[in-house]
Amino acid sequence: MHAGSTKTIRIAYGVFLALFTVLLGALYLAFAVRIYAGGGESPYSREVVSAALLKLLAPTVCYFVAAVGGFVLSVLFPLPKEKMRVPADTVLKKVRKRVHGEEGRARLLRYDRTRIAAWSAAAVFSAVAAVFCIVYLATAAHFPAKNLAAEAVSLAVNVLPWVGAALLVFCGATAYEGFAARRTLASLLSSRDFSAPQREEKREEKSAPAWTRYALFGTRVAIFVLGAVFLGVGIANGGAHDVLAKAVAICMECIGLG
Repeated sequence: MHAGSTKTIRIAYGVFLALFTVLLGALYLAFAVRIYAGGGESPYSREVVSAALLKLLAPTVCYFVAAVGGFVLSVLFPLPKEKMRVPADTVLKKVRKRVHGEEGRARLLRYDRTRIAAWSAAAVFSAVAAVFCIVYLATAAHFPAKNLAAEAVSLAVNVLPWVGAALLVFCGATAYEGFAARRTLASLLSSRDFSAPQREEKREEKSAPAWTRYALFGTRVAIFVLGAVFLGVGIANGGAHDVLAKAVAICMECIGLG
């Protein structure tokens, strides 16, 4: 099969599996909320949880089959080896010693200053966001334990925007660092303040025997099957109920939701 077609198939299957993962997770969350909304003295009883898990058995099995199918697809249709693109900041660190001249050093100094300024600003903003989140979480008046749903919504409205903004700021700092590194590297390579390294003879790389790939695939399949068997044995022995009971106890007692 052509390399382009193989890559297209792999990407399409990856998108399908990602969407399947999101939908399955949404189903589990929906069933958890439905069980909690049902109320009662023991909403997470063994009978209620078993009935919910039984309804989710078919999509869960289909998901695992799809995951195994994706692994088989990656083995049967491997992508051709491509040279990994080294990030510009990594290349810039390696070529620093070959930069000479005042102009080249000035460019490196300007890059270092802008990079430090970007990360310092991101760190300061994250610290401010952390202070606001800690103050809100440490205020007992925000959690009167009267309406759990309202408290959860209030928590999301007051905390999540700060967390998301801090994440976006760090992503922006990372993107800016990469952009500045690429621009600085391009200017250095096109100037006379950079001495190119001497070419080295390429060494022939010995490829691994074909049987090692199939042995690795067989080992992974065997481990997956063994894990599935142990999982089934644990569910049959009531281990899932014990784990669920401990998880509920942690959420309701230790963390303080109860």
